[in-house]
Amino acid sequence: MYVTNASKISLVCSLLTGKALEWVTAVWREDGTAFPSFGTFLQRFREIFEHPEGGMRADDRLLELSQGRNTAAEYALTFRTLAAQTDWVESTLKLLFRKGLSLELQSELACRDEGRSLNQFIELTIQIDNLIRSRRPLRTVPTSTQYPVTLSQTEPMQLGYTHLTPEERERRIRQHLCLYCGQPGHLRAFCPTRPPPRNPSSVSPCVQAHHSSSCIKVPIVLSLEGNHISTSALLDSGAAGNFMSHEFAQQQQLPLISCNSQLAVEALDGRPLGDGRVLHTTVDLQLQTGTLHTEVIRFYVITSPHNPVILGLPWLRQHNPLISWREGRIIKWD
Repeated sequence: MYVTNASKISLVCSLLTGKALEWVTAVWREDGTAFPSFGTFLQRFREIFEHPEGGMRADDRLLELSQGRNTAAEYALTFRTLAAQTDWVESTLKLLFRKGLSLELQSELACRDEGRSLNQFIELTIQIDNLIRSRRPLRTVPTSTQYPVTLSQTEPMQLGYTHLTPEERERRIRQHLCLYCGQPGHLRAFCPTRPPPRNPSSVSPCVQAHHSSSCIKVPIVLSLEGNHISTSALLDSGAAGNFMSHEFAQQQQLPLISCNSQLAVEALDGRPLGDGRVLHTTVDLQLQTGTLHTEVIRFYVITSPHNPVILGLPWLRQHNPLISWREGRIIKWD
């Protein structure tokens, strides 16, 4: 029906409205010679009206996209919409999707993407994000970070939080910058602009007692293929993950899994823990806490001479246990 260039152009023009209609009316000639071909018409039309949102192309917007305060599902929808407008390969898109996630999700997904396609990885991310959000406690778990006092007996696996935003903290760690002043060439512990820490002996006894009581140890049993290991775990709301000492894992001959994506790990004073990176996780282990509570869990493996196992903030958020700080034990599960 529409076989000639003029008839095709006329059909499209009849469907235009607003600014597009004003433009074509201004350039249209009665003899139809304004556009020598339908292809020329489409090219001119795109040059005038096809501008990327905010002046940025889809691939540029994809590079700058991050989850922010959105859910993983909302972030994934925007990501997939932009990704469909690019010709990037799946491995690149997978890397960009991970890069834009919140630090909490990046930590949870550190060693869980082996062999997964982009779509499978996105679906896993959404499931984990939904689980985290559904199990966040209504009450606040006491944290040691409310007391910014560096004690000589501070556990090296205690991960401290600062006033930096998570994004800025991650940027400084990635670029090997000081976490205090943001300059290269030194760690926060040796920052020339940082005020010297107070002498531990000058800290009041009540502060020391409260700081030491912000973490408690509970007896646990780890099981793998019929082997049972009894030890203790430090419950630490200042730790950003669940950790196991590398020495303890070796002593118990627990199999380890290499991480494709390395995580930076720091002590409270800015010093790296071990070599500053998480290189391995354990295999899935059965964890028994108390007489009734059992679960399957995987630990990040780091160097720590003080505690074989640490159950950090993600674990506390997931289970929201009621802790008797006076008795030093869990008295109720959520």
